[in-house]
Amino acid sequence: MERYDPIPLVAPLRQSDIVAAAKAVYEEMDTRRSVRTFSDEAVPREAVVYAIRAASTAQSGAHRQPWTFVLVRDAETKRDIRVAAESEERKNYQGGRLPPEWRQALEPLGTDWTKPFLETAPWLVVVFEQRYGVTEDGDRFHNYYVKESVGIACGLSGGTVVSQPWRPSRGPSGSSRAPRCRHNSKGSSARWSTAPSSVAVLSPPSRSLEVCRPA
Repeated sequence: MERYDPIPLVAPLRQSDIVAAAKAVYEEMDTRRSVRTFSDEAVPREAVVYAIRAASTAQSGAHRQPWTFVLVRDAETKRDIRVAAESEERKNYQGGRLPPEWRQALEPLGTDWTKPFLETAPWLVVVFEQRYGVTEDGDRFHNYYVKESVGIACGLSGGTVVSQPWRPSRGPSGSSRAPRCRHNSKGSSARWSTAPSSVAVLSPPSRSLEVCRPA
């Protein structure tokens, strides 16, 4: 089996530079807020794709990169997603699926089962985990630490959005690299996957699935 060559160690930074770099990252990330009220102002697709490219730099179990990010801008599809999401969330909030202590924890945030922002936001990013992959010969292989890997990738993608010029100003919270995995992973729970770290865009008017491979 072919082995990866380790990346050479670069010249070590000075202690003061290490602290300054860490502080700069923290101060940038500290501007992040959970936002549930979104503008319908257009956002360039390229900017969103760069957020997903940042996600693809995340560490993952056995470097399998077990995720597929799907970007949705089609209004009809966003409507369908909202209807499906609200159907499930209604069961959570009104159907008793969430235990009382969970609902109590959410109460100060003012959230409920309605999700109008799923239609307002110019882009939705839907993330699918790839529980397994498929080789070029059609053999299935197992992916490892899938949920953990996908969670880390989503966090990096969100951090990239924080760094974009349109990030919200600091204040109270309101009411997505080229793939390096060598496997041709076509198997996922959603079966939309075309390659590790792929970016798929569902766009009007045909609602066809456009796959953008980060370069």
